[in-house]
Amino acid sequence: MNKFKGLILAEDAYGQTRRELLGRAPQLFPLANTPLLFYALETIRNASIDEVIIAAGPAEVEHLREAVGDGGEWNLSVSYLEDDNVGGPAHAVGLAEPLIGDSPLLVFEGGTLVTQPILPFMERFVHAGLDALTLVGTKNGASARRDPAGLGTCILGPRIFDAAAAVAEWGPAHHGLDGAVSWLVSTGGRVESHRVDGWWRNTGRPEDLLEANRILLDRLVDSVSAVNGRNAEVEGRVLIDDTATIESSRVRGPSVIGPGARIVDSYVGPYTSVGEEAIIENSEVENAIILPRATIEHFGLRVEESVIGEGAELRRTFRVPRGVSLSIGAESEIALS
Repeated sequence: MNKFKGLILAEDAYGQTRRELLGRAPQLFPLANTPLLFYALETIRNASIDEVIIAAGPAEVEHLREAVGDGGEWNLSVSYLEDDNVGGPAHAVGLAEPLIGDSPLLVFEGGTLVTQPILPFMERFVHAGLDALTLVGTKNGASARRDPAGLGTCILGPRIFDAAAAVAEWGPAHHGLDGAVSWLVSTGGRVESHRVDGWWRNTGRPEDLLEANRILLDRLVDSVSAVNGRNAEVEGRVLIDDTATIESSRVRGPSVIGPGARIVDSYVGPYTSVGEEAIIENSEVENAIILPRATIEHFGLRVEESVIGEGAELRRTFRVPRGVSLSIGAESEIALS
């Protein structure tokens, strides 16, 4: 059998409105301060695959190419395939056939996170002579029930290209990978489904992003050994960039503090990611994702279970009369208690 190849289907996982709210392509949203797509590349590399194709729409392919490059950072060879996203995942798999040939294929839909090792499933695929092996997540259960066939991660043999061509004639409702796998079953293909722990899919909802952030922060093994600043109290597993500054503040892990971040007279609680050049001053945050260059200053309430967008500002001005001045994007939510 030929060597496995990897295919990442970097489709728009949550639509234009949610995408504008969060300020970036779904695959590049930072979880534990690392773009989601990078975790897929890490999983593929750990499965002893060295060649990866990233399929993305015209509006995204250059952003992904800029972020990933040729894959050298992961010891991978990465190529790019432009796909209009109209035909669905099965169509994208079909377009990749010239790059894949007869090689078996590990497929990730771009908004999927799998923390469990994939290599044992690949070995099962080979030893059992399967045409497809789908991975069913045991976390993020609502999404799992909506998409029982593969859940964005599956292992496929060359017959998948015949399946992709067949389902293209069935109409848009069947353009997902589940339709292609169903065609394999109906034509006598050998298909197995296996459960996988540590699975998550990006829906773009803040609660799902926070869940994934917690999953990844729980994997932290590094603790800070030195801190730039004075009177900093650091507890537990905390990863702090060398260029970050923490002064007269308490940081509890698991958490991660990005390059150039500045935390002054503040509390940063567990399961918090503070992005590059973000500022937290005289404020409290916990179980939150603070994106790059966001600012939280003199905020009178603890910010928790929150996603603070890139460059956003939360601050108290101490002017009278007291009031709240907000600029809120579509589908945003604010809850004060």
